[in-house]
Amino acid sequence: MISGNAFAVTVYPLIGIALFLLWKKSGWSGAHVLFTLIFAVYTVEVLKVTLFPLPVDGVMARDFAEVPFWGFLNLVPFGDLTAETVRTQFVPNVLLGVPFGFGAWFVLESPTLKKVLLLGIGAAVTIELIQLSIGASIGVMYRSIDVNDPIANTIGVLIGIAAFGLFGIAFRSLDGEEPNDDPGVINHVRRVVSRQLGGSLARGKPNTVGASQPTSSGSREQNS
Repeated sequence: MISGNAFAVTVYPLIGIALFLLWKKSGWSGAHVLFTLIFAVYTVEVLKVTLFPLPVDGVMARDFAEVPFWGFLNLVPFGDLTAETVRTQFVPNVLLGVPFGFGAWFVLESPTLKKVLLLGIGAAVTIELIQLSIGASIGVMYRSIDVNDPIANTIGVLIGIAAFGLFGIAFRSLDGEEPNDDPGVINHVRRVVSRQLGGSLARGKPNTVGASQPTSSGSREQNS
């Protein structure tokens, strides 16, 4: 059996090295690296929950091998949901998606509602496909391939997106400052919130926060 902790011990140092290189070579601020690190930890923990442990040997593998493939497959949305499965499976999968919908705005370079939502859906579907691929490769279907899982994850992503919108509104009303060149965490949040909730962006125009604004001095000189 391969545990999720063994996976994390292997992956976390690689994430640390990658983020260090991004910080040194890409011009990312320390705050951007910090938010990306938090999001990476969340991603690893999700993978630990959804993909591990791997039953590659022992009693666990033999027990799963006795269950036919179709016993692990559900392609009917909401078809097998009961009060028990909603509580133990559907709701936890919703909760798994919430941090994605909220945190992606602080990590992506140019996030949009469509991009965050599609990435969330893609991540949920990818996890199901990875579970299927691992099961096929080791000859044991150790996880159920359930269409309700990505549906629940997507609902969670939408909740996270809505939570980010509410957070942004509250943050702007309490902070009241424009983004500047400060590389700190608060200013990174200002930039993210201003970029996504600014009036110019909401109208579909380019964000002009921090950009130089033309003046009408020339016209005043001509009139004089």
